[in-house]
Amino acid sequence: VTIIGNNLNHELAVINVYIVSNITASEWKQANCTNTKVEVVDVMISCTIPEGYGQKHIMVSVSGLFSNLVPFVYSSPVLSSISSSPTSGGLVTIIGSNLFGPPSVHNVFLIFPAIGKNNNNNINNTNNNMNR
Repeated sequence: VTIIGNNLNHELAVINVYIVSNITASEWKQANCTNTKVEVVDVMISCTIPEGYGQKHIMVSVSGLFSNLVPFVYSSPVLSSISSSPTSGGLVTIIGSNLFGPPSVHNVFLIFPAIGKNNNNNINNTNNNMNR
């Protein structure tokens, strides 16, 4: 991630970049960026963010002074292929990118075409323990 701002200093030893979640809790959950680099002195830094999903916030500290929190959203999942299964049902393998996260955060939606005029049951939402 690239961060542009002011007063970002030039000494890596005094710069910390945090990925913050659960900002309403009494204790913030945070992870640090790695490979922090000064790209433009006092104006631009870059770092490698940890794996994750959903919305987080980025915060920078320089010599113990903390910036404001800026919202950050990880990329959405992208499906590249889905295996077929027999018409009688069975396992379906979903392949894609940005599928990070524990199985409890994955939802698979199966959308079936409506048959007849009064069929309102065309979506089956299944929590799925996805293997990666």
